[in-house]
Amino acid sequence: MKKNKDEEKKKNKKLKKEKKIMEQVENIIKQRQEIAENDSHCNCDDSHSNCQGNQDDSSGDEMCLVKHIHNGSVELVKDRMPQEEMLVNLADLFKVFGDSTRTKIISALFVQELCVCDIAEIVNMSISAVSHQLRILRNTKIVKNRKVGKEVFYTLDDNHIYQIFQMGLAHLTE
Repeated sequence: MKKNKDEEKKKNKKLKKEKKIMEQVENIIKQRQEIAENDSHCNCDDSHSNCQGNQDDSSGDEMCLVKHIHNGSVELVKDRMPQEEMLVNLADLFKVFGDSTRTKIISALFVQELCVCDIAEIVNMSISAVSHQLRILRNTKIVKNRKVGKEVFYTLDDNHIYQIFQMGLAHLTE
């Protein structure tokens, strides 16, 4: 009975954390839309006399030709950016997705729960090498495992992983 309550508390805490992260992501998306809809990104007059109108230079350079800080935009973005710790955690999450072996494992787990031996066969690697990759995925809460006798089965930790993966694939096919 106590074990069930502890598991329920853990699950509720995890759901709250996921909800908070999703709210932050939604806020970021909303903020980007607001910034994109804002016609005027600088505080210059219409003639851009302060910045010489060089924002839209089509030379292909990736640098401004003059230094002109658009204070309104800078302050808006600074106020709305996620906290540094959240950005570091997000970067760490994407690093995990940066390995093709791990993305193969994640892709396989979309289909169904698999034991380590099955995953090793699917990705054509040794059980030891797959176990190492699964440990990384488990430590970043991308997969979870359960033991059945001497076998260990893996599944995706939650639906967010599927959504992240699908969004990446959708981006690549645009």
